[in-house]
Amino acid sequence: FKDFPIVIVAAGNYPSCYHINLEQTFDVVFQKEIKVGENRYFLHFSKDNKRILIHTRQLSNGVSNELITAITNEAKKFLK
Repeated sequence: FKDFPIVIVAAGNYPSCYHINLEQTFDVVFQKEIKVGENRYFLHFSKDNKRILIHTRQLSNGVSNELITAITNEAKKFLK
């Protein structure tokens, strides 16, 4: 998984509830939180900026089109 340039972890607060350190697991550093309406996502980057991890809520139910669009745009921006 460390070879993928973009990783999306759609797990909500599961990592914090179960003491899963995303930074350590994926070898990334938290950069910022971005709010999208009632939702949000968190951006993490590898130290060499060659990989991005986007952590957000579960996407299987009740997710807004606005959040999906924002995450998609973030991934597109990273690939440029």
